[in-house]
Amino acid sequence: PLILFAVGIAGEPASRRAPEDMLAAPDVLPYSEAHYGRGYFAGEQPGCGFEAGSWDFDKLRGETDKKLALLMKRFSGFSKFLEVGCGRGFVVHSLVDAGKDARGVDVSEAAVGAAHGLAAGRLQVCDVTQGLPFPDQSFDVLYAWDTVEHLPLAGLSTALDEMARVTTTWMLLRTPLRSHRNRKGPADWSYGTTDPSRADGLADRTHIS
Repeated sequence: PLILFAVGIAGEPASRRAPEDMLAAPDVLPYSEAHYGRGYFAGEQPGCGFEAGSWDFDKLRGETDKKLALLMKRFSGFSKFLEVGCGRGFVVHSLVDAGKDARGVDVSEAAVGAAHGLAAGRLQVCDVTQGLPFPDQSFDVLYAWDTVEHLPLAGLSTALDEMARVTTTWMLLRTPLRSHRNRKGPADWSYGTTDPSRADGLADRTHIS
């Protein structure tokens, strides 16, 4: 498949750190389903990138509409879509509503178990670093918004290989480009939040690669 790789610049760059230093930092969370419960998506978990209330579709409707508009503008001629890191499936829901055959995978049992609207029955719990549960070339378009930075470096190559394996034509990946300095010390990937209630200041502790 052809790959579109987009980056989002979030604030000023932090000091450079070796990946192994970031993974060893005590305030960086290791990749685990346990860190992606309802509290993560609802913005109730210290050190996550979501704002309060993001568990609800209405909170993210504007962002979801932007993602749908991009997909429909670029890939309206395709029918089969897969979202990696789908959460509750807001974009999957919107694609199905637009007449597309969309599916989603996420490591979070809590999110998949609370699939939104038309995404119900179309989401699967899956650790993409261990493989995707689909045959080769199952989808025309695969997209992953702000997902790959959550994956461990040791599993990143497998994850990308698996995404390419199940896709026939396009892969759309977006990830933050720059990082903020965590007030506790280590530099970590960030969405640029300045919410003073965040225990770790500016950084998202689940951005590990």
